[in-house]
Amino acid sequence: MTSVERDIPTESADRARWRSALYRLASFAFLVEPTDERLREQVAAACSALRDGDGWILPCERDILAHLAALDANDPRLGTRVRNEYAELFVGPRPPRAPLYESIYVGHPRRLMTETTLQVREAYERVGFAVERRNKIPDDHIGYELEFMASLCAREACAIEESCVGDVVSAQLAQGLFLREHLSVWSGLFHERVAQAGGEYYHGWSRFVRDLVAEDVAHAVDGGGYGFCDAAEERGERL
Repeated sequence: MTSVERDIPTESADRARWRSALYRLASFAFLVEPTDERLREQVAAACSALRDGDGWILPCERDILAHLAALDANDPRLGTRVRNEYAELFVGPRPPRAPLYESIYVGHPRRLMTETTLQVREAYERVGFAVERRNKIPDDHIGYELEFMASLCAREACAIEESCVGDVVSAQLAQGLFLREHLSVWSGLFHERVAQAGGEYYHGWSRFVRDLVAEDVAHAVDGGGYGFCDAAEERGERL
């Protein structure tokens, strides 16, 4: 590990933590069905954020805020509709219209617990990340993949704050690799399934994930777009 006390601006740590928060927010949307109280909180928070102005950074942030703010928090049927939508799209009892697992969208055969799932697990294990319900829910659940990205962003932020360039670069490389090999491959396909199924609440969230991932890929996380991979190589540091 290389440790330095320069070249890492503190605002980079803030950006990494902000990205971690976005990924964690999206993860929670797909891992947990929202309660009525949670939905009311989301609508209220979105309305407040929109009133406060343009504090968001990415267009997808404003889009998800507008999507949530448009919901009628006073509708007593809102929670039931959203939970029914979750079941129809993702769970069953009928075949889910938009499965939550990467292996359904990529590779052959397209079914649960294929080589794709094992590749995702290996990516987690390389950095010591473990899913909460391992061996009960496949590792390539979109909620877990988003939580993994949130964890990597948080690690990046900590490394920046501790001025450990090697750890910063390792976190960025892991993010870029996972985005390129996994989330960017299927997040758009997942959104298409949700949109085709006519999802009301989850259409906004799947679009948010697609656009957030696309934004990160466009900024080339693994090439140093958010930090110091190139700079470290130029200094000839051992990472």
